[in-house]
Amino acid sequence: MNYLTYQNIPWILKIRKEIFSPIETFDQPILIDLLYLQIVRDTFSSICIRISEAERTNMKTFLCKLLNLKIKFKNYFCFFI
Repeated sequence: MNYLTYQNIPWILKIRKEIFSPIETFDQPILIDLLYLQIVRDTFSSICIRISEAERTNMKTFLCKLLNLKIKFKNYFCFFI
C-alpha cells in the first residue's frame, strides 16, 4: 500500500466550525476544547472579520477575568494539599 505525503509545505490547513445551533450539544471534551481554542484564536487575531472590535475587546476582558479567577482558585486550593 502506498501513501502520498507532503513534506516542508508552505501552507497550514485549519478546520473551523462556522455555524452554531442552539440545539447542539457537545458531549466530548475534545470538542469543547477545540471550540474554546477557536474562540480564543479569533478573539486575539485581528485577521478575523467575524468579530467586531467592540466584541473583541469585551471577549479579551472576559477571558482575562476568567483566567485571573482560575489562577486565584488554583493558588487557594494548592495550600490544602
